[in-house]
Amino acid sequence: EHPIIQGPFGGGLSSAALLTAVSQAGGLGSYGVHHLKPDAIGELAAELHAATIRPFALNLWVSTHDTPTSPTTTRSRVPDSSAHNPSVSPIR
Repeated sequence: EHPIIQGPFGGGLSSAALLTAVSQAGGLGSYGVHHLKPDAIGELAAELHAATIRPFALNLWVSTHDTPTSPTTTRSRVPDSSAHNPSVSPIR
């Protein structure tokens, strides 16, 4: 309804109340979830679905340079999206 996208605040600054208010007003409410564990993201999504029937976004920022490195940790490569869509070029 309104061309407004709420920025997903990182570092735990997002709130369900703000996301719900923005979505209920016709914008796209967003929540930064990169600091949450997978179970907590699922619980948050359920809470948000209960609070609004309007669209909202969960923003999961995944860093390719902040991953822990140790002999027991392997780094997975982010898939190249251009393999599926030739009009999309990967950012290098």
